[in-house]
Amino acid sequence: GRRMRDIVATIQAEQDAVLRAPPYQVVVLQGVAGSGKTAVALHRVAYLLYAYAGRMDASRVLVLAPNRLLLEYVERLLPGSLGVSGVRQMTVRQWQLEVIGLGAARVRFAAAGAPGRVAAFLASPRAVEALAQWPAAETTGPRPSARGPAAAMGQRAIDSWLGFLTSPDGAAAHLPAAARQEIADWAGGLRSGRLTAADLAATTFLADRMRGSDRTRYDHVVVDEAQDLTPLLCDVLARRCTGPSLTLVGDLAQSLGARPPASWQAVLGNAFRRQQVSTYVFRTSYRSTRQIVRFARGILEHAGRQLDLPEPVPRDGPEPRVLRCPTPDDLRLSVEAAAGDLAARHTSVAVVVPDQPRAREIAGWLGPAGFAPAGTGDQGSSAIRLVAPLESVRGMEFDAVVVTDADAGHYPAGEVGVRRLYTVVTRAMHELCVVYVGDPSPYLGS
Repeated sequence: GRRMRDIVATIQAEQDAVLRAPPYQVVVLQGVAGSGKTAVALHRVAYLLYAYAGRMDASRVLVLAPNRLLLEYVERLLPGSLGVSGVRQMTVRQWQLEVIGLGAARVRFAAAGAPGRVAAFLASPRAVEALAQWPAAETTGPRPSARGPAAAMGQRAIDSWLGFLTSPDGAAAHLPAAARQEIADWAGGLRSGRLTAADLAATTFLADRMRGSDRTRYDHVVVDEAQDLTPLLCDVLARRCTGPSLTLVGDLAQSLGARPPASWQAVLGNAFRRQQVSTYVFRTSYRSTRQIVRFARGILEHAGRQLDLPEPVPRDGPEPRVLRCPTPDDLRLSVEAAAGDLAARHTSVAVVVPDQPRAREIAGWLGPAGFAPAGTGDQGSSAIRLVAPLESVRGMEFDAVVVTDADAGHYPAGEVGVRRLYTVVTRAMHELCVVYVGDPSPYLGS
């Protein structure tokens, strides 16, 4: 009653339209960085549980996010501010492993490979059609590591996916002859015991089909950063959600996959009928200062991409700093100085780096200043000082951000480079410092 009335009173008109959208549809919220997508999606959960109390139960609501830091935000907001408890919350990867049946297994993951014909196929509705007709393979040959009886279903799904890759009636029948070597290389990577994100999506789809009616079903599902879903995963979500009733929030400009989708239709595939999908667009960024929003817009404009550009609110701050360092040693000194200066003036500071090994290295530099790799320090304290790869801070915001290694090698020309750079700089609310050695990313402009 009163708590919900207080919540609704703080919602903007465009946000209220999403919050009150009918329950049994797929709400797609395309929102620029900092537009409040996550908060609106969680407010929608609270509203649906209040308005449809007889038909929706919190224990049958699932919230999926890309990383643990964003889930910690969800865990604070739902029970703390919105009075909602009992909602299931997990990362997309945890959910996939649960569907497969490998939740307790030690699965090794590989970095995404270069975009190619197999990757394009797996990101398309054609993969749904092909794998839906593919029979479960018998367990044969070398297998990725999966131990214990609980992993039997998961191992069967992995073997089925490997069979699809190696059979002449599988991938070879759906891809051109020129892709044969690429298919063989992909199968070799799977045999080595490492799963890419695309392998995991295919295996999730096959495992879900194997379960038939023996599926966990939900009254409502929220997916944050949903732009990196694929038609394979959307099909699984459709089968596991009543109605369907889903809220998918994201930003196509922040897609980090090897083949960023050009539209939300490319994300959803044919998982839902067109009349089941309602799309809303948020273009105002409430997170960042005008200076940071202008800097972020420049990245997309410099790339010439037809993507939604953020519109700033009238809030000013310092211009972003871009520092070219002559040597790696100079970069270290610049990172240490910038991180120390920002930490002295702000509550939450993140140093965002290209990958996990680099996070460990730079956390070693900044340990004396109180910085730690994401997930290892006490981030529940009032002062946040973390070093993390972009994937670990997606959807998050910080008072100040230092972006390291913003060179042409880590943020190269192309769809992936521009989206990664745009995503990383839009983590900052008040101050931003970008540091690199050598040639800058082409999207840093002049």
